[in-house]
Amino acid sequence: MRTPPGGSVDLHVHPYHETFLMLEGEGRWTAGDEAVELRPNQMLVVPPETPHGFRNTGDRPLLVVSVHEGAELQQTFLEGEQ
Repeated sequence: MRTPPGGSVDLHVHPYHETFLMLEGEGRWTAGDEAVELRPNQMLVVPPETPHGFRNTGDRPLLVVSVHEGAELQQTFLEGEQ
C-alpha cells in the first residue's frame, strides 16, 4: 500500500493479527496505548482486536506491506469517516 505524505488510516480493529513491513518512507503507528515510529526494513505485528492506525509522517510516499492473517479482510473502524 502507498500512502502520500500526511495521509493516514483511522483507528480500526481486526479479529486476527495484522503485520506491517515498512519498505519506504516514515510513519507513526498507533497500536493500543503505544505509538511506534517505523522506518524502512522495520516491522510491527498488531494483535487481534487491538485498535490501530497510522499516519505518513515523512515528506515522500510511504510504502508498506500489510499482511492480514484472516481468510478475508475484516475490519471495524472506531472513529472518523471511511
